[in-house]
Amino acid sequence: MLSKVRGEVSLRVHDRSKRERSVFDTVSEMLVTDFSVVEQRHAIPWSETFRSDYVLSEHLGEFDPDFWEYYNVIQPDEALEKVLNR
Repeated sequence: MLSKVRGEVSLRVHDRSKRERSVFDTVSEMLVTDFSVVEQRHAIPWSETFRSDYVLSEHLGEFDPDFWEYYNVIQPDEALEKVLNR
């Protein structure tokens, strides 16, 4: 059963106009605290998985506070286990 997920991403950016190179690292973690048992398991086909050479982009739209109503956002400096025990 999946109860904790950790993801790490490292981005290398090369700005040719300024002749600068930068590296950005980010880490995210997620704890699953509410789940239901499903009778059947579904494997993720290899063709639908993310590869290391995929380019990800994000378009920021309007923020909907109702979307996050039932979720807790944990600050980066807080330990997940400590927050979960609250």
